[in-house]
Amino acid sequence: MKSALTLSLLALLLGACQATSFQLPPLAPAPCDPQLVGDWHSVDSDGQEDRQLQLRIAADCQLVLADLDKGQVRQSAPTRLTTGQDAAARYAWIPAGWANQHFQAKDLSIPAEDVYVYRYRVEGDRMVVETIDHTTVAHLIIDRKLDGAVISDEDRLVNRITGTPQPATLLLPGLFDADTLQFRRAGALP
Repeated sequence: MKSALTLSLLALLLGACQATSFQLPPLAPAPCDPQLVGDWHSVDSDGQEDRQLQLRIAADCQLVLADLDKGQVRQSAPTRLTTGQDAAARYAWIPAGWANQHFQAKDLSIPAEDVYVYRYRVEGDRMVVETIDHTTVAHLIIDRKLDGAVISDEDRLVNRITGTPQPATLLLPGLFDADTLQFRRAGALP
């Protein structure tokens, strides 16, 4: 069984049995944000490094993720972390297929070529990653304020935002009102 903290981090990263993917990235890709380059370790609610989730971001934006699973460090295959900016806000996205494979999220039924989008900010040696509020997105799709589809049953809520990429989507009220992940710049991954 995975540790409770790893499961809660997975829930924040993918929304556990909840997810929102974009058929196409909502922004044009930008060069890799140099502020992201390096090794990052997750921190707990008290701001203490817990190393439950570790990120290594190379200068070319190749991402390797490591997490604790049953007391063992599990490392992902590398993938491309793509970044973009709209006004003062910075965004990053990862391939949904890569994330679903690493976290063994087989029941989400999200196309591998879709992306998961996050808003982030770097403040000194800290990085705050804001995740999408899946319930808000479901309501926006159902109310026809966003193009997409919603799959909802007893076990999951899966949203897929479709159509022409719209940077304005990222500014919708409540979109990034879910929980946040916090990281501290750190040394090398094990």
